[in-house]
Amino acid sequence: MINHDHIYIGLLVFLAVMFYGISNLLLIKDRRTHLENVVSLEDNARKERVFKFRKNKVKISALRKIVLKAQQAGLNIGEVEIILGGFISALGAFFFLYTLFSTPYVGVIGIPLGLYLPIHILQIQVVKRGDKLAKQLHGCLQMWANSIRSGTSLAQAIVSSIGRVKPELNEELKLIKHNIDLGHSAVDALEIAQNRIPVAEFRMVVMTARIHKQLGGNLAERFENIALTIEDRVDTRKGLKAHTTQARMGAAVAGAMPFIVLAILRVLSPEYLKPMTESTTGTFLLMASVILVFIGWYIIRRIGDIRLN
Repeated sequence: MINHDHIYIGLLVFLAVMFYGISNLLLIKDRRTHLENVVSLEDNARKERVFKFRKNKVKISALRKIVLKAQQAGLNIGEVEIILGGFISALGAFFFLYTLFSTPYVGVIGIPLGLYLPIHILQIQVVKRGDKLAKQLHGCLQMWANSIRSGTSLAQAIVSSIGRVKPELNEELKLIKHNIDLGHSAVDALEIAQNRIPVAEFRMVVMTARIHKQLGGNLAERFENIALTIEDRVDTRKGLKAHTTQARMGAAVAGAMPFIVLAILRVLSPEYLKPMTESTTGTFLLMASVILVFIGWYIIRRIGDIRLN
């Protein structure tokens, strides 16, 4: 005979546990919503305070962005050189794929790939130059901090560091000095140089100098703190680069191997690809394979591309 009392007691315990769990979930959700609102308000307030010291961003064309990217890579080229380089790269990629696959339809895919290639090479050069400048900026900030502590202004500290740093950063310091000589303030000269120096920490330097100009404070101590931040980030970048070497090598092999194999087949067995190039289906499959190879290369490259902003 079933004891209904035990069933009722078990049901009541179950309902009590369910009620307790639901009430706790609602309480946690309410607290989480409250915390999210507080964090959102604080974040908005922080952005509002920082926004006062920032200049409004000016919309620029895609071509101008590439020119600025070239300047960050240390190349003194203009829009005409960018257009000419893109045209030559696109034409070279077209003829490369056309020669490899013996069909102009696959060669057409090489045009956008050829246009992307110079931008990708520029990005690699920007990253390499940024790593060099970051290491040199660490010592430069220490010099600026010591000069400011001795009683000099920021402009005098910048000028005094010229010739005491490595060539890459020394050229940028000369350009900053040139702008100061033209009548710009030290902060304005740093802001102009910010477009040419691809170092995230340099933006911190510019922001710190601008805030100090308006509110005051211990600029030397802030520069030393940024120098410590740069030192930590340089070490972190080294570790990330070592850990992502395999992914970057994998991307290079995945992107180059299919074309290397096809080039070998074209030499050893020229008739091998004829069934593919002489039919509509084969041509379509070749076009799809080139696109998929590029997509695979890009995805693997992005997986191994970890940046610290």
